[in-house]
Amino acid sequence: MSVQKLLPGPIATFRPAPNRLLREHSVNSQLRMVAGDLPVRAAAAAKSLTDTRILIADTASSAEPLTRLLHSLGYLHTKSVVTGASALELARAFQPSIGFIALDLPDMSTAYIGRRLREWASAGQLRLIALAADHSLASRDRARLSGFSRYLIRPVACLPLQQALRGSPG
Repeated sequence: MSVQKLLPGPIATFRPAPNRLLREHSVNSQLRMVAGDLPVRAAAAAKSLTDTRILIADTASSAEPLTRLLHSLGYLHTKSVVTGASALELARAFQPSIGFIALDLPDMSTAYIGRRLREWASAGQLRLIALAADHSLASRDRARLSGFSRYLIRPVACLPLQQALRGSPG
C-alpha cells in the first residue's frame, strides 16, 4: 500500500519499509513489558529495604547521623547502641542483617563482637561493616582480620554507604 502526499511540486509516493510496523510493534511491546515490570521491581526493592534490619554500634554523635542517612535511603529498621555489650544484647533479639560496628568501642574488642554476631547470624546472613575514624593501614587490617566485609570512614558519606549496603566491592 502506498501513501501519496502532495508537496509543492510533483506528487511523491512513499512506501513504508516492510518491517517497520513489525519493529515498532515489537519495541512498543518490549517497552510495555519493562514498564509493566517496574512496579513489581520497585515493590520488591522497597520490601527488601523495609525488611533489612541494621544494627549500629558506635558513639552517639556518629550513630545519629548514620541512622538519619539510612532512614533517608529507606532503611527504617535501624537501631543503634554505644557499647559492644549492648550491641550483642540487642543483636540476639533484633537479628540484624547488616551491622555497622565501630572499631573503637570502649568495652570490648571488635574481633570479639564480630565473632559473636556471626555465630548468632543465620547461615551467614549478617554483613559486618567496620566504622573507623581514620584511613590507617592498621585499622583496615584489624577490620579485615576481624571478619568485616567493608571498611567505612566516619562521618560516612552517602555513596560509600550505598555501595556497602548493596555489597559492592570497595
